Amino acid sequence: MASKGLHRQLGDCLRKLAANGRDEDALLALAEATVSLRERTGQGKIDRAIAACRRLARLRPSNAEALFWQARCQELAERPEVARVLFSEFLALPTASRNKKQWRYAKQKTA
Repeated sequence: MASKGLHRQLGDCLRKLAANGRDEDALLALAEATVSLRERTGQGKIDRAIAACRRLARLRPSNAEALFWQARCQELAERPEVARVLFSEFLALPTASRNKKQWRYAKQKTA
């Protein structure tokens, strides 16, 4: 997705969250889009994405994706030790193996 599309997606997420701060899909999409934007352009408010992941984890503690995306955000924020701990926590959840790509990525980062 081009950076314009990512900016648009972020705007959509923020509008949804302004209407309902507990929108789990919007919280997750905000984190994913921020990671993509940061990887492609160096832009993106990582701390806002981390906060979204933490909120999602409070709303649904069993949500493995919240841990995965928070770990990715911490990694991009140059906090490798925090990221490694979160990746380990992600791998410990039974639902983590549902997304093979995320599972392999986390496994590599904790090896």
